[in-house]
Amino acid sequence: MHRSTEIKKSFVIISAERFTNTIEENKKNHLELMTQLKKDKFSIKEVDGVYHGTTEKSILVILNKKWLYTDLGYLKNYASIFDQESILFVDGDRNATLLFMKKPWLEEKLGKFISVSKGIATQMSNYTFDGRDHYICDLRKEFYGS
Repeated sequence: MHRSTEIKKSFVIISAERFTNTIEENKKNHLELMTQLKKDKFSIKEVDGVYHGTTEKSILVILNKKWLYTDLGYLKNYASIFDQESILFVDGDRNATLLFMKKPWLEEKLGKFISVSKGIATQMSNYTFDGRDHYICDLRKEFYGS
């Protein structure tokens, strides 16, 4: 995982891909979002996000603790520009929440963002692969209080 996530910084996983787009359109949108995030001086890493069994190129974006809500606002805006349904927000305690763009009052708590083996991850319909490790959201009570 990105070195900053190892010291428990908050981050977002965002994609610019849409299942209704062509492969070429998705590549163009991904590159456009990566370029913009770099221009905005975000610390980023490309990851593979699997959502409902479909893999898409995604971007892990480290959030600045001091400017957390400002950074989150930028990323929500980018998600809306690329017509994304949601973004995954993971706080410093590794609590994962799905934030919806078209219904901003709606959030879905997904549990702890944890590292698992490839065998476990690939049995799930949703997971993240950062090129080295696999991650899932685990909602079991012992990991996630209220």
